[in-house]
Amino acid sequence: MGFFRSMKWFSQSAVLFSAKTCLAAFLAFYIALELNLDKPAWSLTTVYVASQLYSGSTVSKSVFRFFGTLLGGLFTLLIYPTTVESPMLFSLCISLWVAVCLYLSLHDRTPKSYVFMLAGYSAAIMGFPDVTSPSAITYTVISRIEEITVAIICSSLVHRLIMPVSMRSLLEQSVSLWYQNARASCAAS
Repeated sequence: MGFFRSMKWFSQSAVLFSAKTCLAAFLAFYIALELNLDKPAWSLTTVYVASQLYSGSTVSKSVFRFFGTLLGGLFTLLIYPTTVESPMLFSLCISLWVAVCLYLSLHDRTPKSYVFMLAGYSAAIMGFPDVTSPSAITYTVISRIEEITVAIICSSLVHRLIMPVSMRSLLEQSVSLWYQNARASCAAS
């Protein structure tokens, strides 16, 4: 309970982040509707998933999300022709892909591990719903990539262009606080 009391719910940075993310989400949703994309809610949801407090982090996560979705889609399209006759084999291939991608994601503890995680999840999200009607897989993959692309462009642009928040100030504040604490410790000795 103490965590929630100490958290600043309506700080300036929290309100700014919320407003920018909401703007980006509705912009992505509007564009997806205007482009008549199949599932515009994917665009809206992706903005909320990709948005980060710091502008650079949002852009980075968006790029990794795009490449992960693209990789998952390409894998789904790659196995589709050879497994089209056997839904069970298709499901097995997707499941193995998800397992390998998550394994790679968990063993690479850098931000780029998000690419592997998304490649696995995206293949499952794109492939499993159409496993019994494989003729729709190509359309689903292309549609998902389009909608994710709209979302990451909107999220990245809004967070980068409208009052961007740099990590530099946080680092400077952290170093300054460390220096003050070290100075106080030295003075107390």
